[in-house]
Amino acid sequence: MKTKQRPPRRYGPRPIEEHSPDICRVVLNRFRKGAITEQAICGLDISAKTARRLAKDAHINLLRGWPGKRTPKPASARNRQIAQFIREQCTLADTGTFFGLTRQRVLGIIERQGIQVVPANGAGRDWPAWESASAHVACGGSVEEAAWEAGVVEASVRFICHELGVVLP
Repeated sequence: MKTKQRPPRRYGPRPIEEHSPDICRVVLNRFRKGAITEQAICGLDISAKTARRLAKDAHINLLRGWPGKRTPKPASARNRQIAQFIREQCTLADTGTFFGLTRQRVLGIIERQGIQVVPANGAGRDWPAWESASAHVACGGSVEEAAWEAGVVEASVRFICHELGVVLP
């Protein structure tokens, strides 16, 4: 007695040959209009690998990633708190110890938020910002406001005022 052979089980997406020509045409048209792979296969029963292979066979250059600029994520509560510590003149090492981070990691976090820390030796100063900060202090403004305007920590404003001979209030 002869038994009927069952077709082998197939897991995963179907090969290109088993897709309808309409689906292939839709995917290729989307690629030609500048869509990325995720956009080209949206709503269709086709895998990303198969879609890329279709595009390659049709000699279509694919775009990498999402078109346009990415918007930066807002700072997390922890990173805002780290920035506050630095604005309140805590050192990078002390802040890192408090949060369980390295000094370099803390520096990267606050630089991403647009806060500059000037080393004690004054290397890497942005003179126009520093002069405006020291002029703000010289005209009777507070060190805190000058630091906020320049986007640096208060200790840096005090340092540059001392270097330029500006008397602090």
